[in-house]
Amino acid sequence: MQPAELARQFPELVPHLLPEERSARSVLSIYAADQLDSLADAPAGSLAILTPEPSAASSGYRFDLALRQVGSTVSAIGVSEDAPPFSPTATHIAEEFGLALFRVAVGVDIARLGVDLYRLREGGVLDRLRQVETIEQILADLNPLSIDPGALVDQVGEVLGLPLRLKSGGGDEVGLAVQTPDGRPLAIVWPDDSEIGSLERLALHHLAEQVGRALSARGRSTRLSDASRSDLLSELLIADMGTAQSLARRLRGGSLPIDGLHHVVRLEPSNIDQLVATDDEAALYALRQSIALVALEQARSRGGTWNRATSATALILIRSDADDSRSPTSRHLDAAIEDILAGIHARYPNLQFAIGVGSGHLGVSGLRTSAGEAATAMVASRANARPNQPVYFDGLGVQRTLLQWYAIDDVRETIDRLFEPLDRMAPGKATVAIETLSAFLDNESNITRAAAALHVHRNTVQYRIDRIAALLDVDFQDADQRLLLQLACRVRR
Repeated sequence: MQPAELARQFPELVPHLLPEERSARSVLSIYAADQLDSLADAPAGSLAILTPEPSAASSGYRFDLALRQVGSTVSAIGVSEDAPPFSPTATHIAEEFGLALFRVAVGVDIARLGVDLYRLREGGVLDRLRQVETIEQILADLNPLSIDPGALVDQVGEVLGLPLRLKSGGGDEVGLAVQTPDGRPLAIVWPDDSEIGSLERLALHHLAEQVGRALSARGRSTRLSDASRSDLLSELLIADMGTAQSLARRLRGGSLPIDGLHHVVRLEPSNIDQLVATDDEAALYALRQSIALVALEQARSRGGTWNRATSATALILIRSDADDSRSPTSRHLDAAIEDILAGIHARYPNLQFAIGVGSGHLGVSGLRTSAGEAATAMVASRANARPNQPVYFDGLGVQRTLLQWYAIDDVRETIDRLFEPLDRMAPGKATVAIETLSAFLDNESNITRAAAALHVHRNTVQYRIDRIAALLDVDFQDADQRLLLQLACRVRR
């Protein structure tokens, strides 16, 4: 028992000096010293009380000497309340060793004090055992799927009389780590001045294990629900309208407001081959699933109802609202996309995405429309070569028509094959080649005007155009070939 608590429990002990908590030592027993020399026999951790006769010498040098001899073993010294005042030297020695000094009521039964202290200490152990038994019963009766981790931590804190709380993220607070299914830092923490014994710590370890199990169980349940919804949404986006309406009826029973307003965000990784071999289907699938789970969790942390769907190459995130009164602004979507990328990059720092964002549309057909717009906007993002920067369909203007044309698989394959010789050039040179070709065609195949637009010498443009014509095997005199090249340059810019 700490000296301050001892003074609260025993009014017969009046504190003259209580050390700071960090240097105070617990009082384990009470010892009666009938002479100064017998202080040396006091057990470690005891409150050594001088009987009235040796207490009379408590202001002299002999007391100071005895105090220094036992200062590192006993926890406190008591003298009779009618003894002379403690000398400044005695007070200084007590402060140096972290000793408590008490004045003891005249006539107090020291033996009875010792018995009462023993009973208090033993009773404290029994109380703590009962607390631990209560906590163990609480934890044993719980269903992991029904646990609210924060409420459970609060309940255990009330039993122990400790202000426990669940804290995510890192920090220097005192606590126990909780094993989370996704590896995020989480801990049960308490004030650093709390007194926690081995019994309480054992109970807290069991609490941390149960919270970890609950989070894992909830995560598995949520992933199963998300996976089922994801499969339905993925099929809904590509099915014919009749089948899509049938799928929508199955989705109406859940938490997704399928008849509400939908905004679709489409993310396509452009350098996933740097993380895993593209011919390793199992590893590629696992990586895409990991990215999708992180992205969905980050999106949901921003609020609103988010779900995911998948395609062969892209992750599709769907923000759904019950009606257009809650429609997110582009600023809100930007913030959500920023959080999504931050979460993904925390695990995969160098991953780059082409990102397209569809407009808000109502109902099942609106969801499909927004998904198509997001795909078109993503094409623009990829063509702009600005990774991790979202492109909004609403901001494309006249370019929408070109991009919707380019989004057709056959058209995109034709243009990709056409520009393949240029794409094989060094990265900087490929971009310069397409910029030069675009300027040449936009200026009606006039070398001089193209050179002025590019701010280079006309001979440089002539050299580049001759090389491009040879690589692409095209005839700039053919109007159809010029039109195809000009449209291809527009969607690639």
